[in-house]
Amino acid sequence: MTSKQKQLPAITGEINHETPIFHLPESFQPWKPAIMSYSASMVSTTVGFPLDSLKTRMQTHDFENSFQCLKYTIHNEGILGLFRGISAPLISTSFAKSLGVAIYTKVKPTIGEVYFDTLDTFNSKVNITSDPTKTATSILEDDSTNILIHNVPISFASGLIAGGCISLWGCPFEFTKIFSQILILVSNNSNKIDKNLIPKSMSQVIRQIIKSEGYKGLYSGYSYHIIRDSVSSGLFYAIYETVKFNSRNFSNELREAYPNLALSKHVTDVLSIACAGALSGMLSWISVFPIDTMKSQYQRDVINNILRSISNEKKLEIVKPEWKFPTRKMYRGLGPSLFRSITTTVIFFSMFEYLMSNIV
Repeated sequence: MTSKQKQLPAITGEINHETPIFHLPESFQPWKPAIMSYSASMVSTTVGFPLDSLKTRMQTHDFENSFQCLKYTIHNEGILGLFRGISAPLISTSFAKSLGVAIYTKVKPTIGEVYFDTLDTFNSKVNITSDPTKTATSILEDDSTNILIHNVPISFASGLIAGGCISLWGCPFEFTKIFSQILILVSNNSNKIDKNLIPKSMSQVIRQIIKSEGYKGLYSGYSYHIIRDSVSSGLFYAIYETVKFNSRNFSNELREAYPNLALSKHVTDVLSIACAGALSGMLSWISVFPIDTMKSQYQRDVINNILRSISNEKKLEIVKPEWKFPTRKMYRGLGPSLFRSITTTVIFFSMFEYLMSNIV
C-alpha cells in the first residue's frame, strides 16, 4: 500500500452516493468540487456579509461596540448600508473559495507523498525503527491517531499554498469591497469632498482606484493580505479535517457502545461537519485577526487619499502599520467577525459536503 492511500481524503472524506438527487453531466465532472463550493459560497457569503461590514467599520473607525456600529449604520445608510459592496465578494469570495477548494484537493495528495517520502528517507538515515522492513508509512497503518497527526502538517501546507494562490485573485476585490463598506464613513470626515463625485457602483470604485493609484492600487495592503490568507487557510483546513475526523470516530464508537441510542450516522455526520466548520472558522480567524486589522487600517488610509484626490486635496503620507505583538485594539470588531465566520463556515461546509454527497 502506498503513502498516497494512507492519507486522509481532502475535505469531504469518503463519499458514498446512495441516493443522489442530481447527475452532473460528464463534461462537468472534473470541475465538480469547484462548482459545488461556488454554489455553497454564494449562499454563505450573502448570509454573513452584514457582519463583515460591521467588522470592517469597527476596525477602521472608533465605535464603542457592535451595537453602536449597527445602530449608526442603519440610521445613516439604512439596512442596505450593511450590504454595501456585496457585489464584489459575491464574485470574488465565491470564486476564491471554489478555487481554493479545487487547489487544496489537487495539491494535498502531492504534498502528502512528498511528506511521507521525506519522512521515510529521514527515518532510514537515523534508523528510527527497530524493524528495518517497516517504513514510516507502514507504521502509520498501525494507528489511526498517527494518521491524524501526520495529516495536520499535510493539510496545513496544502492550505498554505491554496491561500497564497487565491490571494492574487481576492485582494483587488476585497479592497473594492472595503472601499464601498467604509466609503460613507471616510467621506463624512471631510467637508471638502463633493458627495456627488463619490463613486457608488463597484465599477465606479474600481475606475476611481485605478485613476488615483494606478493598477497597483488594487493591490493596496497585499503584503498583509497574502499572509492572512495563507496562514488562515492552512489553519482552517488542518483544524477542520482534525475535528471532523475525531468527532466522526467518537460518534462511531458511541453508536457501537450504545446500539440502542437513537443516533443515526446521518445526524452525527451533519453535526461533525457543523462542529468542524465552526471551530476551524473561529480559531483560524482569531489567529490572523490582528493582521486583518492592519490590512484594513492601511487600506482605509489609501481610500482616504483617493477621496482627497477627488476634491483635489493634497494626499497624505501613508505609514504602514508596524508588525507588533497583538494588542486589544487590534481585535476591534472580533465579535461580529467571529459570529460571521462561524455562521458562514457552518453553512458553507454543510452545504458543500451535502452537494458533494448527493450530486453524482
